[in-house]
Formats: sequence, C-alpha cells, structure tokens
Amino acid sequence: MDYVNIGVIGCGHMARDLAHRCIKLGRCRVSAVTDPDQETLAVAASEFMAEPVADAETLCNRPDVDAVIVGSPPGAHLENVLAAAAARRPIFCEKPLGVTVAECDRMIQACDSAGIMLFVGHVLRLFPLFAYSRTVVSEDKIGEPRAISICRTGYGTAFHRGWRAKRELVGGLLLEVNVHELDYMRVMMGEPLRVFALMDNVYGKMDFEDQCYVLIEFEAGKTGCLHASMSSPIGEYRVHLQCTRGNLVHGGFGGSLKYQPADGQVTEVLSADLTGMNPYDRELSSWIDAMTGGAKPLITPHDARMAVAMAECAYRSAAERRPVELSEVLNRRG
Repeated sequence: MDYVNIGVIGCGHMARDLAHRCIKLGRCRVSAVTDPDQETLAVAASEFMAEPVADAETLCNRPDVDAVIVGSPPGAHLENVLAAAAARRPIFCEKPLGVTVAECDRMIQACDSAGIMLFVGHVLRLFPLFAYSRTVVSEDKIGEPRAISICRTGYGTAFHRGWRAKRELVGGLLLEVNVHELDYMRVMMGEPLRVFALMDNVYGKMDFEDQCYVLIEFEAGKTGCLHASMSSPIGEYRVHLQCTRGNLVHGGFGGSLKYQPADGQVTEVLSADLTGMNPYDRELSSWIDAMTGGAKPLITPHDARMAVAMAECAYRSAAERRPVELSEVLNRRG
C-alpha cells in the first residue's frame, strides 16, 4: 500500500486539520467521512469532496477506505477504534487513546488480534523545545534527569459548552488536555510508580475539575509535578528539568530553552531557530511510513496506555485522598 485512502471518524477542527495534512504530504486522499452532527458532516464532505457516511462501522467497511483517523471526542474512541479494528483498518487515534486503562486494553487487544496498526497522536513530545530537551539529555549535557516540573495554565471558554464540558465525553482535564504533559514527563523520567493528586472545580463551568496538582514518583526515586489549570486568565507554560549536573527550563510551545551545567555557562536556544518538520506532519508521516513500509512508529499503543494510566491514578488519588500505585490501575481488568 503506497497511496492511502483515509476515512475520517469525527470531523471536528482537529480531525479535519490532520486529514488536510495527510493530503498535503502527497500520499493520501480522504474518501469518506462520518460525524453524528449533520452540519459538521456536510462541511467535511464538502471540504474533502468525500462521501458522507452514516456511522463508523459503515465507513470502516467501505472498500475505498484503507485506514482511518479517529477524531471523535475521547469518550467515543472505544467504539470507533473497535469498529476500525473489526474491519482491519489501520488507525490514527487522537489522544487520549481512551478514558480508562480498561478501554485502552480493549482497543490494543482488538488491534493486535486484527493485526493492524494503532497509532495515537501524542504530538507534544515532537514540538521543537520538547524534542530539543530530549536531545540535551541524550547528549549528556547536564546529567541524568531527577525531577521535572510543568505548569500549564490558561482559561479556555471552549470548555464551557458542548461536548468539551462533559466528563463522560472528555474524561476530565487531565485526559483532554494534560495527557500530553503526562506522556512527555514519562518520556523524560522513565516509568511512573505512584501518583498523588489534588483537584478542584474553581469556576464550575464544566462538570469536571478545572485545576489539578499532580505529584508523580518515577522509577529510581525521580519526581514529577504537574500544575494544570483551565481557570487561570493569566496563562503560563513552563517546564523545569532538574538533572544531576545542571538544569534546563523552557517555555513549551514558544520562546526559548535554556540549560546550564553547574560548572558551566548557560546555553539558550530559541524555538524559532529549531528547524525541522512540523510536529503534526511528523507524527502523521510516522503513521503512514509504518503503515505502508513497516517503519517503526514514533509513538506506540503502550505509550498511550501509560499516559492514560497516570491520569487514572490521579483521578483515583484525588477521589480517595491517597497516593495510588500504577499497578492498581494497570493490573485491573474490566
């Protein structure tokens, strides 16, 4: 398979952007689209000159669909991924893979049984400053990571209405937004062992938390702390990585990255000076390369499952006011 006919399940802004990027890469066309909202479906069908289809199962079984993009709300990922797996169609699923580890396990098992690829869009680790921080560590500029702190705060009114305001459809703030940070923290620090979290719904605009503090213990005694908020009109993005011979700070999606060994000088790298493929294009290219040529994908279903597990531990911790071991959610079935 060199040229891929794609079906899009869930035709919101993010899914349509991903589909357009696939087309611009020169290796795909969109042949069919489906969405429960008829107006959204009509817009997508017109944009892509694609066939509007009633439901995911019908779309996945069309002979002119080779692979699917699942861009529905997270609460609908399970049914849509299972439909694609039953039809043996490779999948690009937007993050989070599911809203529980149990859902992730069902999807991974279904895809493994069908012998098809499941790729999940954990794109944050590919953004320039995030990717460069991994380079600094891999080149041993400041030693081994021992602690990481991330602050991602803002005020998003899109979460005050529609499906994004409903826990049953998004899973909560940590899953809809900050599963990205949880994935990046694991990439930098290794496997998580236990999680303690405190949460609040400060403004009460959604039926889930709009503020979280999450403390994570990683393997070998490493530490992570995440402050996530959608109740902060003065927003902030900040990453601080403490290593054994120095530290690193960066501004996330823009600005600069600085690192300094304890016995050396500060080095600053501007985000604008870091060249390379757009992170969304890079993840989609990885999916297509793996699907068509057997290349190793940048992101695995295990990565996606572990990010969901960290979030699930945080929710359980906040509810029960105690630290929660990763083993408590990873080994649970049902």
